[in-house]
Amino acid sequence: MAELIRSAMEKNPSARILVLQNNVDLIQQTARILPGYVTTYCAGLGEKIQAHAGTTVASVASMVRAPELKDFDGILIDEVHALGDSDYSTYKKILSRFGNAKVVGFTATPFRSSGKIYGEGKFFSRVCFQRSLLDMIDEGYLVKPSLKHTAEQFETKGLKVRMGEYAMDDLAKLAADTVKVKKQIAEAIPRLADRRSRIWACVNIEHCELVAREIPASKVVHSNLSREERDETMRAFRAGEVRDLVFVSVIKEGIDIPRIDAVVFMRPTRSPTLYVQVAGRGLRPAENKKDCLLLDFGGVVANLGPLDNPRVREPGETKAQAEREKPQFKFCPKCLEYIPIQSVKCSACGEGFIDERLKNLTVKAATGGGLLSNDPVRNKVTAVQIELHMSQAGNECLRVTYQCGIIRLHEYFSYQHDFAIKNWVKRAHELGVPYRDNLDDQARQTVTRVPREIETVLDGKYTKVRKLFFEGN
Repeated sequence: MAELIRSAMEKNPSARILVLQNNVDLIQQTARILPGYVTTYCAGLGEKIQAHAGTTVASVASMVRAPELKDFDGILIDEVHALGDSDYSTYKKILSRFGNAKVVGFTATPFRSSGKIYGEGKFFSRVCFQRSLLDMIDEGYLVKPSLKHTAEQFETKGLKVRMGEYAMDDLAKLAADTVKVKKQIAEAIPRLADRRSRIWACVNIEHCELVAREIPASKVVHSNLSREERDETMRAFRAGEVRDLVFVSVIKEGIDIPRIDAVVFMRPTRSPTLYVQVAGRGLRPAENKKDCLLLDFGGVVANLGPLDNPRVREPGETKAQAEREKPQFKFCPKCLEYIPIQSVKCSACGEGFIDERLKNLTVKAATGGGLLSNDPVRNKVTAVQIELHMSQAGNECLRVTYQCGIIRLHEYFSYQHDFAIKNWVKRAHELGVPYRDNLDDQARQTVTRVPREIETVLDGKYTKVRKLFFEGN
């Protein structure tokens, strides 16, 4: 977003742009990144500006009380998942004053505990541009997360759920278990030994203080501190003078501290927004940083699944339905890395083990001997890509890649044999891809129909795509 502001102001210096941000820390960060490009309007910082002063970065709380500022050409809303559906929400009160302004929202999490933030009846009807976590990692904008299971996880069965999230009073009772918290920290500290900047996400202020007392030289950040205390703690953490930062919710959104290389979930959550936003604090690239370790003491990964495609609650969904739809994950018994249920080899340490589905294999009679048949697995698809590929034998072919959460599943089609071409023609028709008889031309075609799910089975040691499912079937 910062680059968009800079580019817009350089191309049109007279443009009047309003940037809405929902906390003081984000406003200060934006001002640091864009010195000379923006002015701030935030009562919490004691700063106000005159109307029409180029790009204004303002707090939501200050703007709702500033009716004199009402003439902007464009409005950029940061962390737009905070925009509620009610017509009486603070954001909508502000936006109602700018009927002719173009409005653009930015977020890494276009959803809340209650569901998606766009669609029918929402302020935004659709997502107009999206970059996946895997794309950002591949292009070097983010580092890879390493999600790890823990032995001392909180037990979340029986916790009440309200509006898609665990009830805070139930979470507070869990977090008050001093013995459990001490065991969690005793497990975490050795596993974090090679990490230089570590953040600990807690349930409430009492939990935050309890955790900090068990971690030597740690600092806390929460709403009971003064602005000066919080600013000094954040300055010291950014500078590397503090290694462990324990917090409740103050740094869950937008804060850019690239040196963070470990995130510890000391709290359970069913909120995909909280999950992705907190984990995202550790994914910024930095010198000599190859990944970010995420230790999960809250059963967060088991509840919500892969970081780039977390499970989002459907409208009207009950708790029982949510339990049935939990993502299919397991963890490596050697390094405790979370991996998809169908994996037969750990992507982190290389440990091999039996696929969980092999336990349900049945032997069926067949002419010429026996064969193994296993239950097919359905994988939700978020994107499909076609590209040229060179096989190990040195032959060119087409590779179709299905993005399914944190994994990518592939199909390969050769043009060397009639039966292979026939299979590709069928698949191309399903994916809405125009057929071309030249591999180079074919690879340049675009997929126009993305399946909702694909069905896969094990074929020897490989996963085979058996069937595509689209909306309506």
